[in-house]
Amino acid sequence: MPTTQNAQPDSQSTVVNQLLTHIAVDRAEQYLRIIQWLRDRYSWQTSNGWHKLTDLAKRNLRQWIGGISYGDFRRLADKLLQNLLLQPHEENQLRSRRTFWSNYSRRFQSDLRILLPYSSVAALAGESFPEADILLEDNSDPTEICIFNLGKLLVVEFFRGDGSETRIFPYSTNLENFLFSNSRLSVKRIRCQGGEVFDHAFGWQGICIQYLESHNISANPGITEFYGLPGRCNSYRPGQGISSLSSEDQATRERSLRNWKPKMARLQEEAQRFCDRLEP
Repeated sequence: MPTTQNAQPDSQSTVVNQLLTHIAVDRAEQYLRIIQWLRDRYSWQTSNGWHKLTDLAKRNLRQWIGGISYGDFRRLADKLLQNLLLQPHEENQLRSRRTFWSNYSRRFQSDLRILLPYSSVAALAGESFPEADILLEDNSDPTEICIFNLGKLLVVEFFRGDGSETRIFPYSTNLENFLFSNSRLSVKRIRCQGGEVFDHAFGWQGICIQYLESHNISANPGITEFYGLPGRCNSYRPGQGISSLSSEDQATRERSLRNWKPKMARLQEEAQRFCDRLEP
């Protein structure tokens, strides 16, 4: 960012505040190198730059970084859809996850962590995912995992497999370090951390939206129709979420959950037995 590299700290922060105030947030992906520079020097995770920003600049920087992190999430989902031989239900789940989180793209508050099984690394050979880490093998179904920070909550997305769940945890520094810095993560080790477990059966979006709203995490500013949901139930209001399922749709959801619940219970038990065998 040559405009500010040689500036004194006060004049540099003035330029940064102007930059963050006058460039539209929805154009963030056009300025990847600038955002990386700003993230390294001015994000809330640094010790010196954050307090020099105005409230509006802070809000916009959070949204810029969130947009870039969601872009990595979307890019991974797209590449998996293009390069893996997925079952139709796996494709549908992956697309629905990609679409759902697009409604929260400006709420992502840190870099994304991507964890891949060896089979996916081979399938994505030649694709650009230098930031991805390898999941340790623990006899779980192959799945890709994305971990991201929504501020008050940490989210772990399991892209496929028998459970194919989303786990959401209250934020803590210890858990953030475990999920983002641990080099020996596996599917079972993550499941052992617990969290709120969300299915991806019919109608799952409304349940997840309701949970996020209960933690004061709303969709992106300006959203009045939740992207990816049918018109009869996509009307969205911050603080309230979307309308409840009809009695017919709720019955369909309950039928779908009859298969998922015992699978998830079995997977959780297997994970706990695995972790109990690990050395402390």
